[in-house]
Amino acid sequence: MSETKWSIHRESAPMGIESHKYIPGEILIKFKDGTDMESIKTIQEKLDLKTIKVVSKQKIYRMKIQSGASVEEVMKRLQSFKEVEYSEPNYIRKFE
Repeated sequence: MSETKWSIHRESAPMGIESHKYIPGEILIKFKDGTDMESIKTIQEKLDLKTIKVVSKQKIYRMKIQSGASVEEVMKRLQSFKEVEYSEPNYIRKFE
């Protein structure tokens, strides 16, 4: 996938620290061990998220934000769910 498909956002960072680019409208969510599929589906429904891909061994979900909410807003809302270990934007990484 090329960068031209998405409008690239820069996350704000403290002065002197390079900002990271990420795909707007996508978020990575790591669920805690023992979290069942029913709980994950409930969180998805409440936040209007759609699973794009799952790295099942680590329980990391790449999800699309369908509501139009910002990545930062969804990350903040995810903090209220005990099943979520962490969430972060879907950063664009370049390998050389």
